[in-house]
Amino acid sequence: MRQISYDIIQWFIVVPVTLPLFFSALCLMLSSKYRMNTMLCYVALVIQIIFSAALFQHVLSHGIISMTMGEWLPPFGITFNVDLFSALLSFVTNCVALITFSYASEEITAKKREFGFQSLFLLLVAGANGGFLTGDIFNLYVWFELVLIASFGLLTYGGNKKQFDGGIKYSVLNLLATTFFLITVIFLYSATGTLNMADLSRLAQEGFDFGSIGYILIFSMGMKAALFPLFFWLPASYHVSYNAVSALFGGVLTKIGAYTLYRMYTSVLVHDANQRRVLLLLGIVTIISSSVMLLAERQLKRQLGFLVIIGIGMLMLALGLGSVTALAAGVFYFVHSMLVVSVLYLLMGLFANGELFIDRNCGYYKRQPLLSSLVLICFFIVAGLPPFSGFWPKIMLIQESLKSAHLFALASIIITSFLVLLGLARSYALVFWQEGESQIEEDKTSVFSIRLICVMVLFSILIVIGVQPEYLGEISFNIANALMQPTDYVKSVFDDVY
Repeated sequence: MRQISYDIIQWFIVVPVTLPLFFSALCLMLSSKYRMNTMLCYVALVIQIIFSAALFQHVLSHGIISMTMGEWLPPFGITFNVDLFSALLSFVTNCVALITFSYASEEITAKKREFGFQSLFLLLVAGANGGFLTGDIFNLYVWFELVLIASFGLLTYGGNKKQFDGGIKYSVLNLLATTFFLITVIFLYSATGTLNMADLSRLAQEGFDFGSIGYILIFSMGMKAALFPLFFWLPASYHVSYNAVSALFGGVLTKIGAYTLYRMYTSVLVHDANQRRVLLLLGIVTIISSSVMLLAERQLKRQLGFLVIIGIGMLMLALGLGSVTALAAGVFYFVHSMLVVSVLYLLMGLFANGELFIDRNCGYYKRQPLLSSLVLICFFIVAGLPPFSGFWPKIMLIQESLKSAHLFALASIIITSFLVLLGLARSYALVFWQEGESQIEEDKTSVFSIRLICVMVLFSILIVIGVQPEYLGEISFNIANALMQPTDYVKSVFDDVY
């Protein structure tokens, strides 16, 4: 029997998954020692970033790497396959996780410190990394289940009625989505006899007809990623938890479902033009409908939920267009959305703990000019105004829509940009600019606050990406080209691991 041998770098693949699982179990055993659990979580997240950065740099320099568990030859063993796309998203996920956990360490006061937060947080990080790095469809389903369990625990952490109400809406809809994804897995295995992504891609290159399986996938992942008309659970649930948890959810969780659709529709279901058109249509309807609902929303933290949905709609629009430029814009938008949504949730938490209503709170700019100015700039970033990071993928999509004569896509991007800018300008004018007194006791934020430092770190990264977009733009085009030509992805599993 042929043996599989691995270089040391290949063992780096499993670290972003196994390390948080190990530390999560350790935190569970030491559940009564909150401070020690916090330190253990910090250690795990810092090591995560180091290893994921090394993994990303290696893939960038040397190409895709693969590892199959237990010396089972592909496609029978559980495969972790890391290309530039998955390595990039894993690295950004770990960075966001460290920043949001640091924010949470100050946000969750001594009176509210209860059992299990660090353990659940690390479980969620492990599930998100597993979803991005796995090369096996059934293994992806397992990571979705892990994420669902951990996210429900984090969403209801604190135990108040509002959290349980949002948690039930979140868990029921996501459990339903996971069930339909399992049905997709069953149909795929029945039709092909394999669940390895590279093996499925090989079958697709040989002309295998996957039939209507993709429509079930769109339904399940559309529900998880919050696409129209199945997005109503997100603004009803993401705002109920701590701001750090909302930031991690908004920045990372919905992106796993979007990533799954990108992976499947660029390597497996690539030949189904009708399903691509469905994704394009869903993206268009999602961004227009959610931008209209954003205008009608009076609570700023719920408005952020609609911004998350708009971001997912833009990703699906890019995937539906399907060209190299559109996919590059989608990859750029992945990183932009993960960062800007996270920083907005964290930033809102510095004002009255995020309880901001356009008909109750006002005059914040006069009392907290620095934080209010940061909010205004972040609104410009998320609206896609130049020269900020949201502008570059949006202009790429506009150019591609013109080039391919997709006038509905072009019109939807322009209309959505206008509605988002209008809605955010209205919210800012009423809550921050208009003089008045807040009806909620405001949270005095020190210059040396850990929460403010976390906000400034993410904010600075976004400014750098906007002013110097060349590096991320080049990586995005490299990823888009690789997604359009998945031959190397297949070879990395069936050639390089032997």
